Amino acid sequence: MRPTIYTVAQRAGVSIATVSRVLNDSARTTEETRAKVLRAVRELGYQPSSAARSLAGSGTETIALLFPEISGPFISEIIRGIETEAHRRGYHLLIYGLEGDRGDDPLLRFLSTKVDGMILGSYCDGTHIQSMQRQGIPLVLMCNQVDGTAVDSIFPDDFSGAHEAVTHLIQHDYQRIAFVGDATTSTHKTTRFEAYRQALEDHSWPSDPRWVMRGDYSEQSGRRAMEELLKLPQPPRAVFAANDQMAIGALDVVHNQGLRVPDDVAIVGFDDIPAAAYVNPPLTTVRQNIRESGELAVQLLLRRIEELETEVENIVLPTQLVVRRSCGCDVLD
Repeated sequence: MRPTIYTVAQRAGVSIATVSRVLNDSARTTEETRAKVLRAVRELGYQPSSAARSLAGSGTETIALLFPEISGPFISEIIRGIETEAHRRGYHLLIYGLEGDRGDDPLLRFLSTKVDGMILGSYCDGTHIQSMQRQGIPLVLMCNQVDGTAVDSIFPDDFSGAHEAVTHLIQHDYQRIAFVGDATTSTHKTTRFEAYRQALEDHSWPSDPRWVMRGDYSEQSGRRAMEELLKLPQPPRAVFAANDQMAIGALDVVHNQGLRVPDDVAIVGFDDIPAAAYVNPPLTTVRQNIRESGELAVQLLLRRIEELETEVENIVLPTQLVVRRSCGCDVLD
């Protein structure tokens, strides 16, 4: 069988895009990678055609970012980090929102032929990820890990951050601590809920299923959850929301009902989006370096584009509890 650009990429352990760059004498490849590709070309007796040199999706200097939605302050910060690093490295960025975490969206197949690699912030199951890997598409997962797959990923230390936040509320001696979030297929969402439950258990603290409210990580869902919590015979004395947007929505409801934060209900969030420091009172939250995670995702992806067979890397970014006044601490803003 006549060798193709695909078999050269497979033999060299690099992406098709990297083979294309070497064939086109691009300065974007290291000497080591260039030598591996040229060795594979010689060993296979490959004769590149003009069509192969301009193969769609090869050497496009474009990467794609896919998220369930592309609005909101959290996503905006990630995009800033990704755009900054991509442009610094000479790459264009395509951004697409996958409605409802749809990992089977047909656009995934279309994009895979038009970009050099993909950053997936949207949940994709193992079957779709493995399919893309078999096609030689370099991938990086953000905020997620998928069981049964070996793929580069970057995500915050959700468990430690959430556990510290709930423990902080326990140290204030709040006896009824609620959780607002969602335990779904997205790993970081499940982890924050598990950390909440573990913190209560570690301190033999009261728990009640009625104190666990589902939210979709929007401000509106935080409002709905807080409204339901305040209807309980004994409303929670404190709330840990799995992201800042839900926490801000909950805080708004408390104010609208004539109550005060933290005097009547303490609230803690997660992410430390820019608005967290400016709500009233300023929001205690778990900080993750959102923009840095975007920059690192690009670095991981470009390394994977260059060398498909490099060891898989999973980067866990540290988190930090940022104490402001919404939890009940008397601190200077």
